[in-house]
Amino acid sequence: MDITHMNSSEGENVPLLETISTAKARGAVEKWLLELEGIMIRSIREVIIKSKDEYTKTRRIDWVRNHTGQAVLAVSQLYWTEYVTQAIKTSPEALNEYYELNNRQIDDIVELVRGKLNMQNRVTLGALVVLDVHARDVLKELSEKGMSEANDFQW
Repeated sequence: MDITHMNSSEGENVPLLETISTAKARGAVEKWLLELEGIMIRSIREVIIKSKDEYTKTRRIDWVRNHTGQAVLAVSQLYWTEYVTQAIKTSPEALNEYYELNNRQIDDIVELVRGKLNMQNRVTLGALVVLDVHARDVLKELSEKGMSEANDFQW
């Protein structure tokens, strides 16, 4: 038997970078499972890197539907952290501007959730809304406290 993809219960499908042949292990299950684990990690890493590369090149509402849930959630948090850090370093107004952008992004995702989605996208977007709302609340608090240094303890 050959293992070529990872499949989630939500219907996500991630191709493995390499095919695993269980027959080559000649009954040594622990051998092919360890090999599978390493290839799964590398495969997810590639998916996340691709997703990260496309984040700034694609409208967010399109981007979230074109990538796996794990990649969407991880990359979204990565860029949120990067943008907030940059806004803190720039000015209080930059924090407020990013807060407004964050609100628009939440509105866009909520609009998507109200529409027709497959199970995978619905689960991913539900989790993304929770993360985005929490991120927005943190951003508001940082703005209200007048955060001005990226090394401040509150950040």
